[in-house]
Amino acid sequence: MNIIPYIGGVTAVILYMLIAFTTKDSASYVFWVAMLFVIVHAIDNSYIIPKVVASKVKINALVAITAVLTGGVESAPFNLNTNTAFGLPCASR
Repeated sequence: MNIIPYIGGVTAVILYMLIAFTTKDSASYVFWVAMLFVIVHAIDNSYIIPKVVASKVKINALVAITAVLTGGVESAPFNLNTNTAFGLPCASR
């Protein structure tokens, strides 16, 4: 279930990249659309989601961000996106 939010985002960025490719005269716009998606997605996953989840779980936002980053480091060898799913419940105990 954790992959469903990515499907919408990837679909949207592909659509925006196609629009940029067909309407602009330079292919660099396609690159900038993709980079903007990556930056916004990174900010969302690294700051906004931990802050919202921390407010619901009633833990400090710094603890939540640290838990998400630690979960990301631990799950990186397996290429899993389980940092929020496992990091925050462990930190909230």
